[in-house]
Amino acid sequence: MPRKEAALNGIAFCGLAIYLVLGAISFYTFVEPSLNGTNGWHFNPDVQKYMDLADSMRENGAGEETAAVISLARNMIMPAYVGLVLQTAAHIAIFNVALFLLALGILAWTFSQLKWYVFLPIILLYPNTYEALWTLNKEIFVFLSAVVMTRWFKTRSSALMIFIIPLSMVLRWEQAFVILCFLVLLWLKVSPKRAVAILIIGISLVYPFAMASVDVGGDVRESSSSALYAHINKVQSYGLYFALLVPKIVIVFLSQVVRFWTPFINTERLHDLHTGLFVLFEQLSICFVFIVSLCKRLWVKENPVIYFVLVYAVIYLSAPENSPRYLYFLFVLIVAVLSSPELQSLRLPQ
Repeated sequence: MPRKEAALNGIAFCGLAIYLVLGAISFYTFVEPSLNGTNGWHFNPDVQKYMDLADSMRENGAGEETAAVISLARNMIMPAYVGLVLQTAAHIAIFNVALFLLALGILAWTFSQLKWYVFLPIILLYPNTYEALWTLNKEIFVFLSAVVMTRWFKTRSSALMIFIIPLSMVLRWEQAFVILCFLVLLWLKVSPKRAVAILIIGISLVYPFAMASVDVGGDVRESSSSALYAHINKVQSYGLYFALLVPKIVIVFLSQVVRFWTPFINTERLHDLHTGLFVLFEQLSICFVFIVSLCKRLWVKENPVIYFVLVYAVIYLSAPENSPRYLYFLFVLIVAVLSSPELQSLRLPQ
């Protein structure tokens, strides 16, 4: 590695150390008071749901409670078990940081030429990473699974895939479903362009019947994050996903960016981090990474990581509810491609 890059990587790791120290301070001065409801700021409400479920599992028995929360709509098993075992917010934060450092170790082991001065700043500035490190959540496991996925792209190890798919199943079933679809497409040697076309047409045809027959939860089926999205879901239920894909991409990328002032003039929205500032900066980060990757001409269809990103995005955007935090898996993958010459050089087998 050139001396200049080595020096920049060293600075990046110093930045990581400072970030973790400041994060630990913020945990005691900001995160814990927020979780306790004493400072007026609010993280994702799922954090409290996970803790409540962990308390219920502790009191009533883990087996019965686990069976009650297994559903396609909302799988809370993994964070609930973390809360059950670790019990306190401080222990959970320490566990999250350890898991994060383990994932970074896997990256270092896999990609000797990784540009940490690119990867770390972008990942650490993404709001989901802050939540992943300092609260009880799924995202720290999503980060780990994304990192393991990058190693799979390089090694094509069956053992890694055996680890990734069950982990994805207990995090978000959609993630496991996308990975399985991708593996089938690879096995059939379907080209990326043809795969995207097949998926768009297939989802357009199947979606109306799937929504009528699959239990995705009443809160997801009957409610939407906005009136516009409610109308989009209704139109999509008539088999028109192919016509809504581009509008959905624009909404996921820009819905908060085009009204960036909203959290700053609405105190309630400002203090509700997961619907205000965090979503705004998540979308800004996604737009930044997307634009930079385009400028660097990394969207090469023959690259298996980009192929996977396309498959994931097409399937993900068909869901009745979308949030930038559900793109964290893809975000980590794309940032890894930006940072790794080895990932950039990968090509699909002929």
